[in-house]
Amino acid sequence: MNGPRWVDLEGADNVRDIGPLTTVDGQEIRPGRVLRGDDLRDLTPADVRRLLGEFGVRHVIDLRSTEEAAAGSGPLAGARGVRTHHLSLFPEPGADTSAAKRRVLELLPPGTGTPVTAHYLAFLHLRPDSFVAALQTLAHADGPVIVHCSAGKDRTAAVIAFALELAGVPRDVIVEDYLLTGERMPRIVARWERRRQGAGRPFDARPPQAETLRCFLRILDEHFDGPRGWLRRHGWSAADETALRAKLLE
Repeated sequence: MNGPRWVDLEGADNVRDIGPLTTVDGQEIRPGRVLRGDDLRDLTPADVRRLLGEFGVRHVIDLRSTEEAAAGSGPLAGARGVRTHHLSLFPEPGADTSAAKRRVLELLPPGTGTPVTAHYLAFLHLRPDSFVAALQTLAHADGPVIVHCSAGKDRTAAVIAFALELAGVPRDVIVEDYLLTGERMPRIVARWERRRQGAGRPFDARPPQAETLRCFLRILDEHFDGPRGWLRRHGWSAADETALRAKLLE
């Protein structure tokens, strides 16, 4: 893998460029088009200047829950010319999630994948609207995008895995990129503990495991004809795919 570039910032620990990963047909994901990251609340003025100046970020896709987003979005969200798209992959309070949870259990028999694989499937079945909208926003955005959640490990990973798959990046390379977050887990956990966010959703400090993502994608292959097939069942169009590939490759 011709590895993604870490974007070292003072106020975030898991930000990196998904370019220049190579596709099966020899094309490259263009650097500077899409960044993936963790919580952006602690960005410093210097961090914001770098994201706006060096990368030209114009869109923030925030996958955090409504509860997490209520704690703040950070200075990038308020920067001139930057638009934030809040697309939670968690259900809203009070939503009936029983049917979605039953479907996840049907797709993931006991002993299959890892415990976190179920969470990835839940993103699709609990919030297909947000998941598709995140990829459509990424595809059609008029400028560079940063996609983030709280740790940049699971929700962000699932969305980015779909984008890389549609661009033609080999599965093994997608998994390698996914595992890079493990290098930053001590820093992510330390920042979380400094914030003392004991209330609300517990923080999952487990590092990424290859089998989590491999099993997730394998189940999509078996039941939905892959990520592309799942997306098409939920409103993804040929125009969306053309725009996504243009965003990442042209």
